[in-house]
Amino acid sequence: QRGARNTDGIDPGNGARNVTITQSWIRTGDDNVAIKGGPGGANNITVSHNHFYWGHGMSIGSETNGGVSHILVTDLSLDGPDNGIRIKSNGSRGGLVQDVIYDDVCIRNSPNPITLDTKYTATGTVKGNSPPPMRDIVLRNVRISGGGKISFNGYDADHRVEVTLDGVQLTDNDAYTYSLHHAD
Repeated sequence: QRGARNTDGIDPGNGARNVTITQSWIRTGDDNVAIKGGPGGANNITVSHNHFYWGHGMSIGSETNGGVSHILVTDLSLDGPDNGIRIKSNGSRGGLVQDVIYDDVCIRNSPNPITLDTKYTATGTVKGNSPPPMRDIVLRNVRISGGGKISFNGYDADHRVEVTLDGVQLTDNDAYTYSLHHAD
């Protein structure tokens, strides 16, 4: 439901391996999909041929302390979510997020179409002993319309967000803002 809090659509996590989420239409009160790499990590996950509406978008995290790797998100449309592409963690539950590809993604009318954030605050303490580096993140053939804030926010100079943008397009003249810290 639109107003229901903490109602993620699908949450592969903590030890999830070799998972495919495909051909789904998801509307929810929290993350449409949240790949959570708790102590057991999460890897080899494909999210393909899906449509997301209201919700918090295609998320990785906030738990990444076991590591998250080998993720492919392809052929995804997001229409009206709070967030579009989202990787979130912080120093109290962070771990390495790597080898993540978002390919052929359309995002419309999201206040936060792209958010890579290592200081996610909804889970409590931002600082801690588990900084969350993000590297080998690729955004390819991503089309965005409707304005919003695009954020690439690394933890510190040693724990950066490393992202490659290949064919990322803002397809309209709406207002966009940017937040860039400790990002390559």
